[in-house]
Amino acid sequence: MLMLTKRRFLMLAAAIGGPILSSRASSAPQQSRGQWSGLPLGAGGFITGHSISNDGKTLVCHADTYGCYISSKSHDGGKAWIQFPSGNPPSSSISGCVGGCIAAADHLTFMWIPRRHGSTPHLSQPYVTVDSGNTWAKTIPPAIPASGDGGWGNSFLPNRQIVCADRVLHRTFYAYSSVGGFYRYEAGTAATDGTWSRRTAKLLPSDEGLVKIRSVPGHAGHVFACSGPLNPANQPYAVFMRSTDGCANFIPIANVQCVRAFGFGKAAPGSDHPAVYIAGLYKKKWGVYRSTDHLAAWNANTVEWLQIGDYPLGNYDMITTVEGDANEFGTVYIGFSGSGGAYFSLAA
Repeated sequence: MLMLTKRRFLMLAAAIGGPILSSRASSAPQQSRGQWSGLPLGAGGFITGHSISNDGKTLVCHADTYGCYISSKSHDGGKAWIQFPSGNPPSSSISGCVGGCIAAADHLTFMWIPRRHGSTPHLSQPYVTVDSGNTWAKTIPPAIPASGDGGWGNSFLPNRQIVCADRVLHRTFYAYSSVGGFYRYEAGTAATDGTWSRRTAKLLPSDEGLVKIRSVPGHAGHVFACSGPLNPANQPYAVFMRSTDGCANFIPIANVQCVRAFGFGKAAPGSDHPAVYIAGLYKKKWGVYRSTDHLAAWNANTVEWLQIGDYPLGNYDMITTVEGDANEFGTVYIGFSGSGGAYFSLAA
């Protein structure tokens, strides 16, 4: 039985239920020495958001199954879970809002952004807690309408992850709106005391509801973003971007397009940058890829990618989540949209 570590929780959390996958081989020869295995997830509801704090001890998870709100937190790496108090978001319904994504900066400071669903788009705004989810306060960034659609997403099902916490800077979040662009939020003493700054009005091209932004462990202000479209006509325009200044400026990563999910894992021996894993197109070829390049290659935009799979376990379901193992180089976990998950580990 596969033991659930902190990192494996993140992969598990994003898979939307489904059966355990079979252990048959991939549909094409692997380009990296290693193997794919099924990950037992079992059945479940819709877990729409999840995050881990910088110290690796606090996990937060947002779940919403059309009226069943079971969002929770854990302060011991996932051994025990505590549901957020009922009557407060995100454990209780907000009229016209469902699902959403969540991020944890530390054991006290979380941000949740629900998705719009209905006739009350003004209620779909960021919510912040500084007391570990006991109380929450709505907070609206600059250039976001207070009485209209804020651009935080309007569909329950797409795996849209548009908020993340900086992995170095204390109590700092980044968020993306399809109306206002990229934002940084610095939490204050109280939930209502935080400060928003609009970093750029730049919008991700071909946003079909699958946008993801993620901060890089160990590197302050480093953020990756993808739009991950489904429409083949949009794929040539779906860039994978990287920022090193807290979302003020982004540079498209060379030769990579249509990334549907990505994540970070333990760095390769001797590397000064986490391993990066993507499910997307590299040089117009679909696959699951890993980069182990140093920071200098990332800064020069000369990163190379090694393919470690195409359709893991022969599963053609959409990959919605990718997460590298923080403790074991070369191990990566993926979640499918409704049919479980899998993990890849290097050959002995």
